[in-house]
Amino acid sequence: MKRIIIYLIVLHTVFAQDKIITNDNSTIVGKIQQIHAGKLKIKTDFAGVLTIALKKIKSIQMSAESNIGLKKGDSLKGKLGLDANKQQIDSGGKKSDLELSNIAALWLLNAKDPRIKKGARWQFEANVGMIIKQGNADERNINSRIIAEYIREKDKFLSYFKQYYSESEGIKTGEEFILGADYENNFKPRHSWYLRTEFEKDDAEQLELRTLFGAGYGYYFIKEAKQQLRGRLGVLWRDEDFEIAEDKDTTALDTSLHYKGIYDWGIWTTDLEYTPSFEEFKDYRAKHETALSFPLAIKNWSIRLGVTHDYNSQADEAISKIDTKYFTQLMYRWQ
Repeated sequence: MKRIIIYLIVLHTVFAQDKIITNDNSTIVGKIQQIHAGKLKIKTDFAGVLTIALKKIKSIQMSAESNIGLKKGDSLKGKLGLDANKQQIDSGGKKSDLELSNIAALWLLNAKDPRIKKGARWQFEANVGMIIKQGNADERNINSRIIAEYIREKDKFLSYFKQYYSESEGIKTGEEFILGADYENNFKPRHSWYLRTEFEKDDAEQLELRTLFGAGYGYYFIKEAKQQLRGRLGVLWRDEDFEIAEDKDTTALDTSLHYKGIYDWGIWTTDLEYTPSFEEFKDYRAKHETALSFPLAIKNWSIRLGVTHDYNSQADEAISKIDTKYFTQLMYRWQ
């Protein structure tokens, strides 16, 4: 009886191990700890924890489920295995083919996603530069922007401040302030809900204060480590107090697209926003911003080039319906 118990324990231990086959057909047996940044860590009895480049692995067979994050953005619980020499993932009894190169991360069920940096929750960005403005005013301007972002595994909070200041021959000709905040909660890998608010003052529009509150649903069409495309659909309330024109109170549709791509040469971002009034769709605001950031030789410093458009379909006749700004900024980012 004692021998049978020992045999069962040994048998369980063998079958409870994960197995890796490398490109040179070597076999490594142990317990996979994680996959992160293109590397796999496996704990073995004979050599402790080994680190192997994922591209050097031919196949993986797992004895138990783990958390698996895919490069396309989905995260699920499952285990990797082989079927007719094809790499597969088994998630809740549903099997499907999976290339190892499509795995962004893997971590134990009781562990945290290794893609979430420990102790690096806050990210900051400061920009200052010159712009050329066309529309309500054609002049040179000084602009600045400060961003603070708090990131957690399933949500993030973004706050920002923007200022545009223009003068001609020492006389102030225009000034604009924008203060805003945005909260996003990812209740599923690609699905989220959001809340946002913004306050704006603009001399060119003779605007004393524009107050905005929005809420709605967001979906990530692309959610990868180096590329994201997110759409939003919600409801927005906007209150505008003007110096001369009649004040406005509007409830509108809140739609937007956000793209961010990280490339070898730098970062590309594009934001599109369209907010038509529910009362009359001809009454709308449309915004666009595209920026390219190029890293400098000095750590954390970049040059940011871009353009913004702000279109108001119901702008007062005395001012232009569209404001276009071209900017060049020196940017510093830190955590």
